[in-house]
Amino acid sequence: ECQKTIDMLVNEGAMREVMIVGVYNTENRMNEYTYSYDKTVGAGGQADEYLDFLEHVVLPYVETRGYRVNTTRERLGMIGSSLGGLLSCYAGWTRSDVYGTVGCM
Repeated sequence: ECQKTIDMLVNEGAMREVMIVGVYNTENRMNEYTYSYDKTVGAGGQADEYLDFLEHVVLPYVETRGYRVNTTRERLGMIGSSLGGLLSCYAGWTRSDVYGTVGCM
């Protein structure tokens, strides 16, 4: 449904064209999506490394695939829900030079 909704909003002029890149999550997501270690859960604290991975591996990969993509701050955003929302908020807070738009649900 995401594609249909975006197509409708773009066609109505309610939003700009976007490219959605979904990175598969693994059982390590609690570590990767959180910025501090939680001793009660025994996990967390690798958000900076994960954001480095997105910036230095995923984005360059997408750029080399021939897609029409703009990764300037003004056009690059991140959105997520639950732990993905926490990561998106953290990315916007700590890397505002990279991400011009974030959505945190």
